[in-house]
Amino acid sequence: MPVTTAPKAPPKKNNQNKIILVVVLAIVGLFLVGGIIGGILLFVVGKKVADKGQETIQKSQDFVTEIQQYPATYQAANLPEYPGAEVTNLSGKDGNPKDGVVIYLVSSDQISEIATYYDVNLKQAGWQLDDTQSSSGSNVLSRTYKKGSQAYNLTISVAEDTNARNITISWEEPSS
Repeated sequence: MPVTTAPKAPPKKNNQNKIILVVVLAIVGLFLVGGIIGGILLFVVGKKVADKGQETIQKSQDFVTEIQQYPATYQAANLPEYPGAEVTNLSGKDGNPKDGVVIYLVSSDQISEIATYYDVNLKQAGWQLDDTQSSSGSNVLSRTYKKGSQAYNLTISVAEDTNARNITISWEEPSS
């Protein structure tokens, strides 16, 4: 009698395919959830960074607006303000010469023209030229003026990168 065998069960590929499909879907789901969470975090962090950037820009603009003029004490002392020069920075913000005041300006005029302006205007205000120094090639000129116990130092230099004239004024009066 012939021996009959039971038909073999089909391979369990179907179960293996289901497991692979579940794993792939889980990975895709994690990427999607991660992407959504990442997007939300990026939005929140980006918003905070943008807000902080705007705040920094505003503070910078406030600072620039604040320093685009000579200190009130400088103006009250009738010290010369070079026409057309831009005030770029200040040191000694309260403007008290006893603490020292430094004013940084930029101009496109020639060194000799700037120096002549200060010579004439400081002399008219009662200041005496005390010392003059210049570099070889005349790229830097430094002058010191005196009036009583006050000192007024003027330095004019050529900026190598822009060819502009940097003017630095230091005004001080020693404490008694």
